[in-house]
Amino acid sequence: MSKISVVLPLLLPDRLSVEMTRFCLACLYENAADKEFELMIVETGSRHFEEYGRGRYLHFPDKRTYVRDWNAGADAASGEFLVHIGNDVFVGDSWDKALLEPFERFKDCGVSTTSCVEPGAPPIGHEREVDLIVEGVFTPLMMFCKEWRFDEEYEGGYSDNDLIMRMYSQGLRSYRNYASVATHLRMVTFRKLPDKGAGQLLRGEDTFYRRWRGNPMHIYSMLRMGRVEYGREHLAAASPTPDMEPAEQRRQRVS
Repeated sequence: MSKISVVLPLLLPDRLSVEMTRFCLACLYENAADKEFELMIVETGSRHFEEYGRGRYLHFPDKRTYVRDWNAGADAASGEFLVHIGNDVFVGDSWDKALLEPFERFKDCGVSTTSCVEPGAPPIGHEREVDLIVEGVFTPLMMFCKEWRFDEEYEGGYSDNDLIMRMYSQGLRSYRNYASVATHLRMVTFRKLPDKGAGQLLRGEDTFYRRWRGNPMHIYSMLRMGRVEYGREHLAAASPTPDMEPAEQRRQRVS
């Protein structure tokens, strides 16, 4: 049994998405310290990666939800740890070793991630490898223990933040290992659907804030605003949540 299982759900509306996925997979294998991790591909609609030649494969002919697809892959995986990743995330050197280290060092580790750079945005963590681990979260690339699943009340959007909140509510924490740096293109394929994924994002937003609005933990503020500054924690806690915006303004924001 592999120690790590990478679960990769795929919805591939065009050729560019297919080629981006190929590079994502190449990075996973070329940059892994241990090449024996398990890959679980879950492809919906198309069959581009049925004959990929590595890992395991699940296919669903009709579109379901991202959460149901990911959970199906997790149920079929055999690893002690599950990696959540999108096909627009390209992992850095020794990504697997970096994700395992926080679990080896900290008893309260529930989630681990790495640093990440995104074109046109400040780095999440550091743009270069650093020998450092801190509390932090980056949900497009994260690893957690095999028993965790995304809540299927969500279609996709905000299910990752909800998972983090549920873990923190049980006394676990999320850690970022700066020893590896990923690249995130922010080219999620649901943006290519007719409504650009706006509907499922807004429904997820409603569910998330119905559950967690007003939560006092710093992680709640971090998920809302990206960071928490000493003495200014109230800014995230006291500001209106996105689901309080006028309907048209909300739709424009997520489109």
